[in-house]
Amino acid sequence: MTDPQKTLSIYIPTWERQELLNNLLASIEPQMTDEVEVFVSVNKSSQPYVLPDWVKYRENLYNVGGDANIAMCQVSTTGRYLWVIGDDEVVTEDAISTTLAAIRTEPGLIFQVPKSDNWRIPMGVTYPNYKAFCEHLLATRKGWIIPAHSLISTNTFPRDAWSADSCLSHFDTRYGFHYGMLQNLFDRPVHVVAKPTVIVGHHPSIFQTDSEAIATHMSLYPKIVYDFLDFITEHTGVQIPRAVFRGGFPEA
Repeated sequence: MTDPQKTLSIYIPTWERQELLNNLLASIEPQMTDEVEVFVSVNKSSQPYVLPDWVKYRENLYNVGGDANIAMCQVSTTGRYLWVIGDDEVVTEDAISTTLAAIRTEPGLIFQVPKSDNWRIPMGVTYPNYKAFCEHLLATRKGWIIPAHSLISTNTFPRDAWSADSCLSHFDTRYGFHYGMLQNLFDRPVHVVAKPTVIVGHHPSIFQTDSEAIATHMSLYPKIVYDFLDFITEHTGVQIPRAVFRGGFPEA
């Protein structure tokens, strides 16, 4: 007999960062309910990961890269909704109950707000579609959130909306996951959680590579963001000015 489908799957891609992952799992464990499953996907690491028995996991035979590791989220999990969280972050003490409450509104996309004064957007609000969400952010000078929320950890979405084709067709950007996540959600409601759910870490070793490679990656980053904004414009008709991305994600 198979286990009943969960309401929420939390999927955590990781590589060579057991200590950081432990911090995230420690923030999740007290909040676990029968509605939730946690799945850790380990890229091949030099040392074996030690995980608690309540965590489902897979170790890839080799390091497939960060984006490919994330992209396997839909086939690895069972939950109706899927939340991909970076291993260098932790969740707030009531993040899971807040997310489950949001899921009960049956939105297309749940926007997980980081615990940071920089974001300062209305919480507990439901927009009729992604176009309305973008228009509000642009009107309130928070347009920078449009590219910023495409980062992992700030989105929960229905697993049956995931578009593998869209993800794979954008894999050369290194951010194909975000395209696969949004492709089928533009016409569905966007719900902003009622309170912050993520404490963003972004550990300095996030790229696990050398400084020259980091510099190359970051020099390409504006193009990646602009391509993503064009993708959103194509599906919503909302013209998003390039100024929403300026050397990172400014407050306004």
